[in-house]
Amino acid sequence: MKFEQLDARERLIAEQAVLGFREVRRVVATAAHGRGLAATEEAALSSGRRQMRLVMAEALKDRSDAEEKGGAPANAAVGRGSAACVSGR
Repeated sequence: MKFEQLDARERLIAEQAVLGFREVRRVVATAAHGRGLAATEEAALSSGRRQMRLVMAEALKDRSDAEEKGGAPANAAVGRGSAACVSGR
């Protein structure tokens, strides 16, 4: 993958992933003795949640754009509250 070939939204996602990784590495390097694993896990989870929210928000923009234009994504019926989602299958 070449960074230069990514669109602006893909670059944003990639940049935020790198920043999250850097934050986790900083926590690893500065964690108090006996707290390394716990501090690292907390930082990784926090960073991962931020990354997941960003990815979801950016991906959902595509859906909003399609709906505004009168169309709907191919899998629009599958989602929160659908039979597939509720049953866990």
